[in-house]
Amino acid sequence: MILLSILTLSFLLFSLLIFKYEQTKKKYTQFPGWEQFVPPLWFAKRLPTFIRPHVNDALQVMWSHAREGYLKFGDTFKLVFPSLAYVFVSDPEFSKFVALNHDKYFEKNMKRSQAVRQVIGNNVFNSIEDSIWKRHRMLLNPAFSDKTMFVVADATTLVAQQLIQQIDADADRDVISDMSNLTLNAGFGHDFDAFSTESQSDPKSVMNSQARFFYNGTFFALFPKFMRSEKFRFIPFLDQYFSDLNTFSDAVNKIIEERLVGSENENNDILSLLINAAKSTRLDQVPDDSRPLSNKEMVSNCLMFIVAGHETTARTLAFGFRLLALNRHIQKRAQLHVDQVLGSAEHPTYEQMDQLTFIHNIMNETLRLYPAAVGTERIVIREFEFKNRKFPVGTHCLIHWNNMQRDDKYFENANDFRPERWDLDANKQKSFANTAFGVGKRSCIGKRFAEVEMVFVFAMILKRFNVECVDEMSELDLEVNMTLMAKTPIKLRFTKR
Repeated sequence: MILLSILTLSFLLFSLLIFKYEQTKKKYTQFPGWEQFVPPLWFAKRLPTFIRPHVNDALQVMWSHAREGYLKFGDTFKLVFPSLAYVFVSDPEFSKFVALNHDKYFEKNMKRSQAVRQVIGNNVFNSIEDSIWKRHRMLLNPAFSDKTMFVVADATTLVAQQLIQQIDADADRDVISDMSNLTLNAGFGHDFDAFSTESQSDPKSVMNSQARFFYNGTFFALFPKFMRSEKFRFIPFLDQYFSDLNTFSDAVNKIIEERLVGSENENNDILSLLINAAKSTRLDQVPDDSRPLSNKEMVSNCLMFIVAGHETTARTLAFGFRLLALNRHIQKRAQLHVDQVLGSAEHPTYEQMDQLTFIHNIMNETLRLYPAAVGTERIVIREFEFKNRKFPVGTHCLIHWNNMQRDDKYFENANDFRPERWDLDANKQKSFANTAFGVGKRSCIGKRFAEVEMVFVFAMILKRFNVECVDEMSELDLEVNMTLMAKTPIKLRFTKR
């Protein structure tokens, strides 16, 4: 009797799933693409034939496989599941449409951000409510003005000089690790001893804790909300996640407490900019809610800014140095350009930032080929029509920038590393085909921070070193986990010029 009840219930559940699947399919008949009954495919194929609709074979198409769908179906295609549909769009006109009509038709998919917000609180990156986001953004805006960028330049210069000393001692480097350590130390103006062998090999170090916390955020979001709690630390993954969070947040808390009792000009670093901005912004300028940031909110913003900002900047630097090692003629041109701008100086000043035009080109070209964020996701909240196709409510639109940035329609010889292309006004105007820092009102608040850090590090390293391949460089094996990353270390050799 019990067995019969279980079988009956199972049959009813599968019947409901089939019904949802057929209803969802009907909404997206105008889109080319894939339809999948029950993921994963191996399970769907083992269902009895009479309850199994057609199942395609090539179905593993998410962020890391979006190129396959783009080449097969064009710039817009679907991936339909029983009660959920993704529509991939790689069209600069659609990016512009989203930017101009965001609040009318779209909302962000904040599932991952909700998971992080549950443990660290609201910040400018993960706030869903517009009023909360505006308050955080307004309070932090002064830290991102041009007037404060000389502090970023000074902090980056100091830490880059420390890295140069390490390179002098050991020319063969893991550049992903080096650049991550550099941007972490520059962000906090605090020596985490990140460049020492002992710190890098210590799994409990602040440096390694923040790296794991950032990397594991996607997997943490997969746990049900009630399990995203320290009560479930008996699960090894959650224990490690909360341990890493506590290690990193305790370190940040300690530094913030020290800065809050100091004078505003006592520390010249990026973290101090955030703290001073939040303390000094006139509260009558803040919309909706005039409360200053609490200590918890300050820690939350600092955690997310440093974690998200420094890792994405670090990976772009690593990808950029690899491209320069593979293209020695471009590297030589960059070195001559740096020599011309800097003269005998070992590092640039902030006033020379905009004179390093070819270094800006290298940064932009690296971001085009290897964007930290390969795209963004929006959920349709009101049906609309775009290029004769209706996008139903509930559609998950995956706007894939990397497909556009590697398409010859928008960039000539798009897969080639050609920094000089950014000297052409036509390429600079392709803002919606090349959106490394996002578009619209919630575009990256730290864009100028990242640009200053990258230009200074590229210039200082190229001024002193040649960058070479350690061995034969194979094609990069990439994966997407929140951001684009290499699966294996990028090893390069730096030799004095």
